[in-house]
Amino acid sequence: PEEIKALAEFSDYLHKVYHLLKIYLEYKAGIAVCKDEEVMRSERNNALNKINDLVGEDTNWDVAIMAKNFFAAKLPEYNHPFIGKL
Repeated sequence: PEEIKALAEFSDYLHKVYHLLKIYLEYKAGIAVCKDEEVMRSERNNALNKINDLVGEDTNWDVAIMAKNFFAAKLPEYNHPFIGKL
């Protein structure tokens, strides 16, 4: 939509935060009706992949790290020195 394009032109930071919120809302919608742990794990992995696609090489952005931590903390198999353990 035009508003999102205008947001991107105004602020890259706010545009990325908007997308992080969208990723979270899609995750919540995906698990809202399902309590199957395998589906929930898949939704968490999808969210992490979307975050990685969004931030690309910018691995030190604190907001992205917090977003990744939210999902990684719910994945025992996630292997990272600190993400998922914060």
